[in-house]
Amino acid sequence: MTCHEFAHQIATTAPGYSDLLALGLKDASAARMIAEYQVHPRAAELQVQFPINDEINYLINTYDVSNLKIGMVEFMDVPVNHGNFLHFAIVELDLMLLSITGEVLVVDWQQFDHIMWRCAVDGEHFFEAMVIISQFLTLTMLDDANYNNEKLALSVADSAAKAAGSAAYLSFYQMLLGV
Repeated sequence: MTCHEFAHQIATTAPGYSDLLALGLKDASAARMIAEYQVHPRAAELQVQFPINDEINYLINTYDVSNLKIGMVEFMDVPVNHGNFLHFAIVELDLMLLSITGEVLVVDWQQFDHIMWRCAVDGEHFFEAMVIISQFLTLTMLDDANYNNEKLALSVADSAAKAAGSAAYLSFYQMLLGV
């Protein structure tokens, strides 16, 4: 999935405004939550250089992702280049990185050499997996019957891992879904 496809598809996973009001959110809170699903073209592209061409780098340079949140994954407005890693998001306190190999990883915020989760083979696959996760999180937000459905959550985590490139990424998506 390209960064442009991701920008469009992630927006389609947002809950509806009226659905959020029906859940008891106030106008401002509903609008803020919907904004977390939106990415907008930057007025001026960033020029963040990274040794590999990857859709994550294209996304960050082309779009403002500063409000984008998918579960515990919060994208950064401006990524930080650490040489062999491009830090583009956080997962709670930990760093989500694009590796020079193309793989997406989460490392401990205090110890870069401690890989907590492998997330995807590359940015394109990461985007595909995160759209699946976002769709499911919205579904569980709006439908109580699915909120505690562990079997469904495990199935979605499995689908996301496959979209990410292989079952080697399953533990990350299980963690995101709490299963």
